[in-house]
Amino acid sequence: MIEQFMRAVAEMQRPSWFVRLAIRVFIRLYRVDVAAAKPVHAYCSLLEFFLREPASGSRPIAPESDSIIAPVDAVITACGVADSDALVLVKGHTASLAELAGEKLDAFEGGAYLMLYLSPADIHRIYAPCAGSVRRSWRIEGVLRPVCPKAVARMPRTFVTNRRVVTEIGSSCGRVLMIKVGARNVGRIVTHHPVPLPDGARHDYRKGDELGWFELGSTVILVLERGRGALRPGLETGQRVRIGEAIGRVEEGR
Repeated sequence: MIEQFMRAVAEMQRPSWFVRLAIRVFIRLYRVDVAAAKPVHAYCSLLEFFLREPASGSRPIAPESDSIIAPVDAVITACGVADSDALVLVKGHTASLAELAGEKLDAFEGGAYLMLYLSPADIHRIYAPCAGSVRRSWRIEGVLRPVCPKAVARMPRTFVTNRRVVTEIGSSCGRVLMIKVGARNVGRIVTHHPVPLPDGARHDYRKGDELGWFELGSTVILVLERGRGALRPGLETGQRVRIGEAIGRVEEGR
């Protein structure tokens, strides 16, 4: 019921005065940086404002051929190397990769991982972290609990019980797993490739191509193929990253 109400408010386009008021309240409440946004009256709904694109040239893509880029504007809330298939996503608590992805994925067990939290103030477009083809993509149904760090600290199993879309991207230099987690309220996760991906289908992305978006949610967990990728030295929890910034590298030939 709450989800339906929030979607109705977010998609409302009339009366225009109410839409403008809702956007202004949202901007003030979440301290949204609107320097690169269009004027408030240019958006037809709160959802359209929420799904605003980065200004042209504001998110340069790391040019190195072996770089893995941040797919979203976000704060790092967990990072490291999985112990077998165990990822520490909340301090003092682990989640297995099999639980997160809904199945056992041997190639990613023991790989480097990074969890990125998008606040309501962030741009919620999602971009391809590397060039390659979608090998598989699947949806995992679940609940929609809040994913902000304070809420997750109280409910550390949130990431294995919330609604998720998993995408595996393969390239000549290894594979990257993206686990996109929905959150409270609308929680819709949209991708430009079909989910599930039909057998034999192929969907290619260049590094930095738009892959999809969140509608009022949430978190992306990246997992790199074991032995084929590493995170950039110096990354740590609490650090902010921007779309296009190099956050790791793939290692060809290993």
